[in-house]
Amino acid sequence: MDEIRRGPAGLLPHQLEFVADRASKIRVMQGGYRSGKTVTGVAVVVDMGFRSQGAPILVIEPTYRMIIDVFVATATRMLEAWGLPWRYHKSDKVLTIGRRRRFDVLCRSADQPRSLEGLTVGGLLVDEWELCDREALQVAMARVSIGPCQQIVLTGTPEGYGPGYDLILAKPASTTRVWIVRSKANTFLRSDYVADMESRLDDDEAGEKLEGQRRAKGGRVYSRFSREVHGKTPCVLPGRGDLQVWADFNVGKMVWVVAEADPARRCAHIVGEFVGTNTDTAEQAEKITAYLAAHLTRVRRREITKQDVRSMRIKVYCDASGTQRTSVTPLTHVALLKQASFEPQHGLANPLIDDRVNTVQIMLRDKRLTIDPAAAPTTTMTFERQAYVNGQPDKSGGLDAAADAVGYGCYWQFPVWRPVPTAAPGEVRRDSFL
Repeated sequence: MDEIRRGPAGLLPHQLEFVADRASKIRVMQGGYRSGKTVTGVAVVVDMGFRSQGAPILVIEPTYRMIIDVFVATATRMLEAWGLPWRYHKSDKVLTIGRRRRFDVLCRSADQPRSLEGLTVGGLLVDEWELCDREALQVAMARVSIGPCQQIVLTGTPEGYGPGYDLILAKPASTTRVWIVRSKANTFLRSDYVADMESRLDDDEAGEKLEGQRRAKGGRVYSRFSREVHGKTPCVLPGRGDLQVWADFNVGKMVWVVAEADPARRCAHIVGEFVGTNTDTAEQAEKITAYLAAHLTRVRRREITKQDVRSMRIKVYCDASGTQRTSVTPLTHVALLKQASFEPQHGLANPLIDDRVNTVQIMLRDKRLTIDPAAAPTTTMTFERQAYVNGQPDKSGGLDAAADAVGYGCYWQFPVWRPVPTAAPGEVRRDSFL
């Protein structure tokens, strides 16, 4: 840290905080355009290099041209400002920093993952890491294995939910820390930069490219969802609400969501989920019964058996197609649920997709729908990733099962619109719950 405080090239508070973190094994700076990510990366490389006791530091950019035009150009400018001697060996792609306390920075591009094999380094920086091939990321991270530092740093603008996100952030380790930095955090930017960019970007693009907030490509279906807002404080305390299941029937993958609802306050908290692959309704019902028994034992702090769960006749808000017979079994999905001592809840037909999505969106807007991300990771991922394709929620990514299940649970209990049974023939009258 002392080395990067030298000279006139000071760092902003968020950059200093990022560099000063020496405990996290993986540090991620997820920032908007011009938020100072590359400068921060250079500072981290200098800090790691002087702590690595001579072990080299590996730096990766998505392409070789970016190594020269982005990292080396920024690094040499900053090193000059900090008063640190340096020399770039172009043929070897090595940047040597320092004189008496000298270390090497190995500069490589991610478009040739095989060129990374065989290296042994004491630290790693991957700039614009989400543009890099997943194989290159895996190989690069495996190279960090010597010296006292051994930290991995990833900087870049978020790029939706691609292979890089799945590898690092979908299920982050406890030693992974993420900084989200807005473009406005860079006080050296001209005053009208952000306003100019906002005029050229749509809302989702601006969210990623200026706010550093990850967005699904094509526009998120559940754009009101945020882990920070809906994943922290439950609107219904676990163990205090009406326990229920929200289910969508599928052949390949079933996601049944477990929620606790408070009908009086028209809100619900998702406390868990059970994902079944290549299963049937009878098997799924048996497994969710065991899941519910374990959940109730935990929140009520006394043993709850599967028989106890069956005696509760828990409601299952489900797909209306469950009333139809299938080629798999002569019994309908609904009949199988009843056989397992559940109480299926459904309409004569499924709600319109727009009505179902709008109901969930309004509940998210009003903070009447919350979730435990650790207990329901698939459902959380659905809220964050499902995007629109040709004006309809995308079903190709395997995210539709949890979305449909949540939609049934919310719509049948807390609809945005409720039909008025006293309406005259041919008249459409509705009460608003907005």
